[in-house]
Amino acid sequence: MLREDAVEEARVAVLQRHEVRILVQVVLIATEVVEHSLDLLVLVRDGRRQQAVDAEDLTLLQRERRALANVK
Repeated sequence: MLREDAVEEARVAVLQRHEVRILVQVVLIATEVVEHSLDLLVLVRDGRRQQAVDAEDLTLLQRERRALANVK
C-alpha cells in the first residue's frame, strides 16, 4: 500500500509539471496571437490610409487631365 501511494504521488507530480508546461505554452501562444492581431490592425489601418491617398491622387490626375484637355 505504501509503495502504491509513492507511485501515485510520483505520477501526480509528473502530471502537475506537464500541466504547468501546457499552461506556459498556452500563455506564450496567446501572447503571439495578441501580437499578430495588433500587427493586422496596423496593416489594415495603413491599407485604408493608402487607399485614401490613392483616391486623392486619382482625383488630382483627373483634374490635371481635364485642365490639359481644356488648354488644347
